[in-house]
Amino acid sequence: MRFSARNFIIVLILFIGFLTFTGAFFVVQEWKQVIVLQFGEPR
Repeated sequence: MRFSARNFIIVLILFIGFLTFTGAFFVVQEWKQVIVLQFGEPR
C-alpha cells in the first residue's frame, strides 16, 4: 500500500475531528457534573 500525502492529510483531518467530537462530549459531561455539584440535582 502506497501511503500518499493526500491520504495522510485525510486521516489527520478525521483524527482531529474525532478528538474534537470526543473532547466536546467530555467537556459537556464535566459541565453537567459541575452544575449538579454547585446547584444540586436539576429538577
